[in-house]
Parts: sequence; C-alpha cells; structure tokens
Amino acid sequence: MRLRNCSQETVRVWTYNLLRFCSWCDERGVTGVEDLTPELLAAYRRHLFHHRQAKTNKPLKFSTRHATWSYLRRRSGYRGVS
Repeated sequence: MRLRNCSQETVRVWTYNLLRFCSWCDERGVTGVEDLTPELLAAYRRHLFHHRQAKTNKPLKFSTRHATWSYLRRRSGYRGVS
C-alpha cells in the first residue's frame, strides 16, 4: 500500500478493516480466498449495515461502511452488488 503513496492513517484504517473482515470470516469457517462467494460478501455488507460501535452503540457511519465495502470489493475483485 505504501507503493500507492497512501498515508499511514489510510494504511492503518485499511489494515483494521481487513482484520475485522478476516475475523468475521473466521467465525463462519472461511479459511481462504477460494471460499469467498458473492453471497458471503453480500452477507458481510449486511453485517456492516447492522454493526454497532462497541463504545457508543451507534451504527457505523455511511462513509465508514462505504469505504470498508469499497476496499474489500476492490481487493476481492468482486463486481456484484455495489
């Protein structure tokens, strides 16, 4: 990511979002990229919509959900639901 001239904060946020996605996948028995399906990615998108922040119990902001989803969609090559 540093090759793309991203700031340290961008890299930190992307890393956090990716680790959160990996944790979600682990809970569902997903062990590799080959296990990712359009249905699974759509389920994660729904999860983001319903997720509540631990400290405030507020839903994630639209910008956070959108940035997370966009990053995962780009990284996975998924072109289904946008």
